[in-house]
Parts: sequence; structure tokens; C-alpha cells
Amino acid sequence: MCSAIVGDAAAAALSVTQTITDLPPEHRSALITYRARQVARRVPETSELRVLREVLALPAGERGDKGADQRGD
Repeated sequence: MCSAIVGDAAAAALSVTQTITDLPPEHRSALITYRARQVARRVPETSELRVLREVLALPAGERGDKGADQRGD
């Protein structure tokens, strides 16, 4: 959120996207998802924000599960 406050929308969206995708699904609480959506609503449009919105639109089990691309899924 600090990046968003100082006006770096791209860094804010990238940081939130990395946080969501790096966390195992069992650790992605409702609060984390809520805060991610809060950032997505408040920062100006960037390509990083579009990626964040795409990640948030995925079902919880599909948000950046590690190794999916390597298996061809």
C-alpha cells in the first residue's frame, strides 16, 4: 500500500500480485484478498494492475500455483 500512497501504481500492483501468487492457497486469507482488491480499486490503470485484476479474478486454487506451467496445465 505504501507504493500506492507515494504514487507508484505499477510497483504497488506488482507487489500485491507477487504476494498473492507467492502465498500457498491455504495462507491466502480473506483479509489478504480484501486488501489486494482494495489496492486494485485505488491505483491508476497500468499493465501491472491488469495482471493483478486477472489474478484476483481466478478461483482461489488457480492464483499462481507454482509449477502449473511446467506441467503443461
